[in-house]
Amino acid sequence: MKNIEIAKNLKIIIRLLQEIGLKVAATVCDQYNKASIQSLVRESKEERQKNGYSHETFTFYVNDEEIFPFFDFPHLLKGLRNNMLNYDVKFRWKNEEEIAMWDHIEQLYDLDCSVDADFRMLPKLTDAHIKRDQIKKMKVKNAAQVFSHKVQSSMRALVHHGRDVLPKAAIGTANFILFVDKLFDSVNGSCIEPKDGKILRRATTAKTEHMLFWDEAIKVLQSIKFFGRKKEFVPPTVTNWILSLRNLKLLCLHQSAKLAL
Repeated sequence: MKNIEIAKNLKIIIRLLQEIGLKVAATVCDQYNKASIQSLVRESKEERQKNGYSHETFTFYVNDEEIFPFFDFPHLLKGLRNNMLNYDVKFRWKNEEEIAMWDHIEQLYDLDCSVDADFRMLPKLTDAHIKRDQIKKMKVKNAAQVFSHKVQSSMRALVHHGRDVLPKAAIGTANFILFVDKLFDSVNGSCIEPKDGKILRRATTAKTEHMLFWDEAIKVLQSIKFFGRKKEFVPPTVTNWILSLRNLKLLCLHQSAKLAL
């Protein structure tokens, strides 16, 4: 189906839902449908400007109701991982310029596999998580288990206390893993209260830390560049993370304002 047809059908579906009394607040799609969403945003911008309104956000309107589009967060997580398999990452976090490399993750995994299975730090990791030619690229769980608190803390411990078994530069990779772990937690909450010390993996309220973290995360994402093979670039995955986080913030503020009325 063409992008224009997808956009047209989406508006029809939203109108039908509105007619039966449902309030459509947001849409979720994978990155392949970005052009369809962009056409809806562009159309809404043109219509609102004709009526004397400004429209600077990545949102669109159906029957004067603002709709907040997001890109599927598990898909975005896999996108970060897949780009990192072939390129290193430059990023800035907590006022430090950092570099992250998949090679460091593979080195950590190889070290972990060199000991008896009973003593492994990361027993959940397998070749299907780490080895470039064996990774199951469609499995979100595998990507999430690599970008995890356990992996970054194990890497950090070996850098600081492992007598040079991992290079000191691997701290940058550990920091990137920690950031991505927090990032995915912040959009993957399924409970009211946090569990296992994961303060961002919970529902968003005015009292949680999500808004502050998303502000910080957007700055980190804006600093990200993948590089190698004589080129440097920002993949669509990073741009789509930024668009989605901005819309999450807007949606939370929008819903909070409605509840305050």
